[in-house]
Amino acid sequence: MNQRRASIRLTIAVLTLCFGGPGIWASETDAVTGASVTTGHHSQADWQAKRDQYGDTMTRWADELGLTAQQRSDLQIITSDYATRLRDLAKLGRDSASELMQMAPDDPAYRDKTQNASALAASSAAELVILLAEMRGKLYSVLTAEQRETFHEKLQSHRDQKEQDSG
Repeated sequence: MNQRRASIRLTIAVLTLCFGGPGIWASETDAVTGASVTTGHHSQADWQAKRDQYGDTMTRWADELGLTAQQRSDLQIITSDYATRLRDLAKLGRDSASELMQMAPDDPAYRDKTQNASALAASSAAELVILLAEMRGKLYSVLTAEQRETFHEKLQSHRDQKEQDSG
């Protein structure tokens, strides 16, 4: 389970930090002012810190993979498309949880709202897995066979290092 979580976190880090930018879930742009508005449990500063932490590594990986300008552009387009879908999915979950948290446990509708929130969380988790798998497939299609092999080697090395650091 921890390896799966680490793999998901790394996939998200690669996608958001290297190709999609920070804040897929963390912020939205205010329609009137254009300012960044924090909507998740991570602030924009948190995402900026993560970007600073991982950005150099991800950029180095992109360079080491030998991505062309066209590949980088294609990856940016793919991640931008999925970022919107992932952001919408996260917002739906936050809204549902917020509604539930505003209710008192003795409210007659509380049990139904809890069951609905639970069902939504389950379906959202399933949709997240599907979206990430779709996105990963599209991202892989941009890479050459040699780049995929190099990426897998780097990913395994990263996993081994994380395992060594935590063990």
